[in-house]
Amino acid sequence: MSLYKWSGGTGFFPDFALKIKRRKEGDGIALFEVKGPHLQQFDRGKAAARHAVYGLVSMVGEAGADGGFRLWRLTDEDELVDDVPFEVSRRLHSRMPSSTGTRGASCGFRVR
Repeated sequence: MSLYKWSGGTGFFPDFALKIKRRKEGDGIALFEVKGPHLQQFDRGKAAARHAVYGLVSMVGEAGADGGFRLWRLTDEDELVDDVPFEVSRRLHSRMPSSTGTRGASCGFRVR
């Protein structure tokens, strides 16, 4: 599985795919990209990548003193924000639940 930017053909490969019971999109498959704090801002565009079949790629990373994993979201202003705790149940749909909304589907990546 790979996703490529429209311009230049630069691609990335989501770190893992997970089959989630009750997820209808993509035959239950959700894609995840795990990023450490040192790469989160550099690779922030991946937090808004969308696969044509499997939907939104979730960026997961560690944050805070508790060391728990979090879902990160790219805002309309191109800022990466710590959105919600990582829970598989949050990926039943491609739209991530958030009090401030999510970035749209036009993230600059396409399926290859």
